[in-house]
Amino acid sequence: MYVIEGIYRHSGHPSNRVMSKDKKYMKAKNQAGQYYRCLSKRLSKQDVEFLDQFVLYYDKETERKNIQCFENGFRTGLAVTLEAMGQNI
Repeated sequence: MYVIEGIYRHSGHPSNRVMSKDKKYMKAKNQAGQYYRCLSKRLSKQDVEFLDQFVLYYDKETERKNIQCFENGFRTGLAVTLEAMGQNI
């Protein structure tokens, strides 16, 4: 595991605390939950299991993307800091 990924994974995801205060995010999250519940009621048990697997892998994909964005932001911030200190990398 890369050090930066470790920082991301063990930081307690402060973005979750921040995002819960974002009204547009919370509205979208609540709407997604409503659609999921509505869809689950309409689907067969097998289709709900399929939907759950889709959501699981979508979440994994999103998590990988979030880690990549965090690492890129971290590296960019470090490069900017070093450059500001006169130590181009």
